[in-house]
Amino acid sequence: MISFLIACYEQDIRALVQSIHLQGKQRPEAFEIIAHDNGPDPSIHEMLQREFQELEGVRFEAGKSSPSRSASRNWLASQAQFPYLVFLDGDSAPPDTRYVDRYFDLLPTDSVWVGGTAYRQEAPEKGRRLRWVYGRAREERSAMSRSSAREYGFSSFNFLIPASLFRSVQFKESIMDYGHEDTLFGVELADQGIHLSHCDNPLLHEGLDEDAVFLEKTRTGIHTLLQLIQEGTLKKGTRLYERYRRIQKLGLAPLYKLLFGMLRGAWERNLKSARPSLILFDLWRLGVLCELDKKKTP
Repeated sequence: MISFLIACYEQDIRALVQSIHLQGKQRPEAFEIIAHDNGPDPSIHEMLQREFQELEGVRFEAGKSSPSRSASRNWLASQAQFPYLVFLDGDSAPPDTRYVDRYFDLLPTDSVWVGGTAYRQEAPEKGRRLRWVYGRAREERSAMSRSSAREYGFSSFNFLIPASLFRSVQFKESIMDYGHEDTLFGVELADQGIHLSHCDNPLLHEGLDEDAVFLEKTRTGIHTLLQLIQEGTLKKGTRLYERYRRIQKLGLAPLYKLLFGMLRGAWERNLKSARPSLILFDLWRLGVLCELDKKKTP
């Protein structure tokens, strides 16, 4: 009754697939696992094909859609045969042996259920701390906390949705760069009057980017956000964008941009250190937005 759909990019998903498969085999209900790799490395594709060909109900494909993450997820959904879809990212891992049980226990349902994100307690090595610190502080939240939050951005990292409902929404494939396809999906759900439900069924986020890579992805995501707002695709901005609009209305954006140019190096040294400051990360993101908004969005 559930299709587990894994979108990945040149990631070794063997442990993830085997864990989901083992848990699923303990259930009486039908399930399947479909994984899609959008990366160009054929050696990884061949290795995963060999690993999964003996697992019943597991299917692995590569390069069947356009390069965007949205297209990959939409393609996975188009291949699913069961009435419920669980989307999960390839750099995740179940924290225990009841991950599959907890989603099956929600059925039947007409709701979209967000399972949540978790991080390991042990700090990673220096050079990968920023993503871990950010994730634990901003993403690792209980279902009650997520449900009561004034603003909680939708995340496609780990969620369950009825297949019929997904077909009426889908991810926007026009977003080719990194970032905010989740935001648009959440907005589309809200526009259709579909409210998110939250449950405590997190996946561990294992794929922690190096600090420099995470900063570059964040910059790309801010650029994507700005484009979506300027073209009118996204009508409501994020909390970051609302902060930017406030300093813009006060006429302080040029001054902040100048300040950012002076302090950027020092801030980035902190963000790549063993003890990165999230206050500085927020200030850094605001500076990047000031720097990127060449059109001076109204």
